[in-house]
Amino acid sequence: MKDHISALFEKTEQYIKTTIVLYKLKLIEKSADVTSSFTANLTVAIFACLSILSLNLGAAYWIGSYLGNVYIGFFMVSGFYAIVTMILLVFKNKWIKKPLKNMLIQQNLN
Repeated sequence: MKDHISALFEKTEQYIKTTIVLYKLKLIEKSADVTSSFTANLTVAIFACLSILSLNLGAAYWIGSYLGNVYIGFFMVSGFYAIVTMILLVFKNKWIKKPLKNMLIQQNLN
């Protein structure tokens, strides 16, 4: 009887240790997945921002030269982004926060 109880305790102890190792490995996998996704998305975002910056400078110069004064082109491009910023401020929770939150939760549950 004593042997059965000690064997049961040993198996329970081994099960707990194995479960802890499993959760550690799952945590490491999720952390690596989140970190690699963030790094990849950040890299793409940086290059997208550089491209958009170049396009904006070109558009500002083009509009300015078309209207006769370069500074007018820059003001028009800035005004466009001011309007976009106001729209994003109004709809940021619906368009940015909720979808991002849902994506992060979904990514962590899988």
